[in-house]
Amino acid sequence: MIRGKSSSPAAAFLGTSFSSILVAVLTFVSGVLIARALGPEARAEYGSVLLIGQTVATLGSLSFFDGAIVRLREDPGLLGSVLPSMVLAALAISFGSTAVAIVALAVVDTGLVEVTPGQVLLISALLILSALISQCFSAAERSRMDFFLVNLSRVTGPAIFSLLIVIAWVVQDGELSAFVVLMLFILAKLPVLTIWLIRYARHIFGPLSWSFLRDTGRIGLKLHMAIAVGAVAGQIDRLIAIGAWSKDLLGLYFVAFSAVGAGYGVITTAINTVLFPYLAGMEAAERQERVHLIIRLTLLISLCTVLVGFCILPFAIPLLYGDDYLGATPMALGLLGALAVLPLRAVVLEAGRSLGKGRPSVEMALVSITVMMGLYGLTGFATPAQLIVSLGLANLLSMLAGARHLVRDGVIRPGWHLLPGMADARRLSSMIAERGGRRRR
Repeated sequence: MIRGKSSSPAAAFLGTSFSSILVAVLTFVSGVLIARALGPEARAEYGSVLLIGQTVATLGSLSFFDGAIVRLREDPGLLGSVLPSMVLAALAISFGSTAVAIVALAVVDTGLVEVTPGQVLLISALLILSALISQCFSAAERSRMDFFLVNLSRVTGPAIFSLLIVIAWVVQDGELSAFVVLMLFILAKLPVLTIWLIRYARHIFGPLSWSFLRDTGRIGLKLHMAIAVGAVAGQIDRLIAIGAWSKDLLGLYFVAFSAVGAGYGVITTAINTVLFPYLAGMEAAERQERVHLIIRLTLLISLCTVLVGFCILPFAIPLLYGDDYLGATPMALGLLGALAVLPLRAVVLEAGRSLGKGRPSVEMALVSITVMMGLYGLTGFATPAQLIVSLGLANLLSMLAGARHLVRDGVIRPGWHLLPGMADARRLSSMIAERGGRRRR
């Protein structure tokens, strides 16, 4: 049996939040380095290939490892005996997803210049394999509410990536290609994957549990429609922009989204990582109380993020990214407002998924996609402002669509009590202070 130290939900959430802050800083740094090393057009190709590979990995995962978390939360003692089955599933899904990528790249004209089709396929295959192996071991850890290595993997990736970019930049005298940067992105993931493999080495090989694979696959498929459509909805703005805009404008948008997304990622990643396993199986009355508190704290943190962003971004983007990216500043400020509802949307999404229901999540994603595609049909997103306003509206309506289901299921009780107050501010500050004190000790 695999044993590990489980975190309390508050400690897990705050620990993930603190690691997310570090990830946001490191992601911002790596984003600056990439932008300066590649320029707007090559930056657009780098972002496009990364987006394609990660989207295929998400769509092809069949949500198997989300199903595994549900199954392992029901019976934690299963982990040691079913890990070989989970590893086999990761390899099989990786192979299948890569086959899909081969067919897709043979049919679709990507319009890429700096990265060849063969290089796109190689990067996509490696991205898919690393993502599925990470999901496998992450599910094992999250099922026990143990987030140390999960958070470590998120921190070390961008840290090592930034270091590798600096080294490559110096070695090649500032001349980097999009393909080289993409390969460095994958190499940066290897250290933590190696640690995971060493930690679970004794449990990777063993008899397969076909009943676990069958039951987990069934649960995963129930959840997958929501995950798959949600993955498309979460990236619909960039997917549309890839086909609608010139590469220089697309490069500016990727930079703006990266700068703003790094901040909101602090909150949404913690919510997505902790909330689903935390709420799964919880009694109805306790779930409602906890979700109400989480909503208030999320609103409070989102407001602080917006205020800090409006103060920092107008100076940070031209200073750090350089004059080539001045056009990204108004985009970033617009995205700061358009993405402000994302943390609350994440709470609604994970609270709904914890009930084991897929329909609300699917509806949320379909609302986002419908709004974006409808407004794209009307405007063509001729300007970034049109896309950004549409994105903000899509996020808001998507969140409200999911909240409607939570109200009906008794998870949320509408009222003024959902708005944060001074007590919530004091509670949040005391939680942060307490967590900071523990880290210093």
